[in-house]
Amino acid sequence: IAALRDYYPQALELAATKPASEMACRFLLRWPDLAKLKRAKPETLRKFYHAHRCRSYELIEKRIKLVAEASPVSCDPELLEPSALYVESLARQLLALAKSINQCDHEIEVAFAEHPDTHIWRSFPGAGAGLAPRLAVAWSCERGRYPTVADMQTYSGTAPVRHASGKSSIIFRRYRRPEFLHQTFWEFAKQSVRCSAWAKAYFEDQRRRGKRKTTIYRALAFKWQRIMHSCWKNNQPYSEEQYLQALKTSGSPHCPEVGTAA
Repeated sequence: IAALRDYYPQALELAATKPASEMACRFLLRWPDLAKLKRAKPETLRKFYHAHRCRSYELIEKRIKLVAEASPVSCDPELLEPSALYVESLARQLLALAKSINQCDHEIEVAFAEHPDTHIWRSFPGAGAGLAPRLAVAWSCERGRYPTVADMQTYSGTAPVRHASGKSSIIFRRYRRPEFLHQTFWEFAKQSVRCSAWAKAYFEDQRRRGKRKTTIYRALAFKWQRIMHSCWKNNQPYSEEQYLQALKTSGSPHCPEVGTAA
């Protein structure tokens, strides 16, 4: 993704929704730069997408239009040629790993389906097939592992650190943390903005206040962990409508009307 952003950002939208997918890799091996892609006929692109199980007429035509309108980031061969070679080498490596990756995905899917807390983690808006198993692993089945939500918030790095000396007090991010665990909650918070009414309201309110997106997602993850801890401890799935009602009862400014959540 980083390599494509430097010289061929259009490929992030044209190749596939998942840049490391088999379709994306084969797209990049065939058209490793924009100049080669622009030489392809529209019908050739249609056949490629059809051959890789992309059947949406609207999506294919949108991509073909994007190819026609796209402008190169640079015309400097000293940038384009080594960048294209690098991306091609990465695409070949990913294709070789595809079978193993698919097998891992399948094993995760099977294990999660048999997990005793599946009903909890699937209930959270925005979790999906990728994040729900990660949340299950993060919390585990052992209810005594995190007696209080602060134990998880501190361990995962969503809780800030306060340093006081005399009359001064400084609050800063917690840098010593398990990065993948921290990223799991951060990514879920980001997804929840699209899927949860109150999370979206909170995000928009904080943006109006001038907060950075990364700061908001971390704060939102902190809030979600409190909800998750309660559901996890009580072995109950999350209910968006019930939580919205609780926010409405408490007079929270982050409460849209109950029933508006998708």
